Amino acid sequence: MVFLLAVCGVLALAGCGGSSSPSTISGQVIDGPIANAKIRVYALNSDGSTGGLLGQTTTDGSGKFSVNTGSYSGNSLVEASGGTYTDEYTGRTVNNNGTLHAAVTGVTPGSTITVVVTPMTELAVQYAGSALTTANIKSGDAAASALLGNVNIMATTPSGKYVYVANYRDNDVSQYTIGADGSLTPMSTATVAAGLGPYSVIAR
Repeated sequence: MVFLLAVCGVLALAGCGGSSSPSTISGQVIDGPIANAKIRVYALNSDGSTGGLLGQTTTDGSGKFSVNTGSYSGNSLVEASGGTYTDEYTGRTVNNNGTLHAAVTGVTPGSTITVVVTPMTELAVQYAGSALTTANIKSGDAAASALLGNVNIMATTPSGKYVYVANYRDNDVSQYTIGADGSLTPMSTATVAAGLGPYSVIAR
């Protein structure tokens, strides 16, 4: 009897740990809120290459999404494609023909991570390069943030008030404000240095 109780006690202890809570990556896709965009979340390998698909979903009418990534631990890449958004100046519904990305670090089981996927996060991923390691992701985020006035790009939504034009040959970026009629006016600091061969154009 004592032996049986002891065995039962060991089995009970073995089952006490349970399974860890799943992690969740949620947020919003904005270039104007993009409704019905396809969201795919990929694992990122230690060398920065893209790994397997962790989960996928579709954004709601306001561009919001939430993806359960299970017990995954590591960095991940959020990809948003397709969908539609409302043009702020014409009021027309526009098809989104591009793809936006956001690189996320520090995903752990049970964590809840919020990210806003925008042209700014896409710019950061481009700055990070093809190997999306932790160091490169942070470097890309910092470069994009500095270019856009030191904003938190993972939590900042485009306002539609500014546009930045990459000048590939001149290695700089022109900065403009957007008027109510869509006209562009150069900012007081018309251009800023941007490293070699910038090629992105974004609005904020």
